[in-house]
Amino acid sequence: GFGTGLNALLTLKRSQNIQQTIDYVSVETFPLEQSVYTRLNYGEQLQMTAEFEKLHELSWNTPHTLTPNFNIKKVKDSLQSHVLD
Repeated sequence: GFGTGLNALLTLKRSQNIQQTIDYVSVETFPLEQSVYTRLNYGEQLQMTAEFEKLHELSWNTPHTLTPNFNIKKVKDSLQSHVLD
């Protein structure tokens, strides 16, 4: 699932380093509340604070292009009931 957003952030960072386009899809049943993810320091540690916040602020169930090399769709659903597009 999307969880804390760390895997999405690391994948975004990697896509910038290797200049390869990545289409990232994450299915999450119970998204973290803002009061939880704002206490995490992943963005600071990776010097990607704005990107980390943006990943969490993106709307659910809609594809987004964050950079020319990184597309993401966060799906609010259970893995058991979700059908990939």
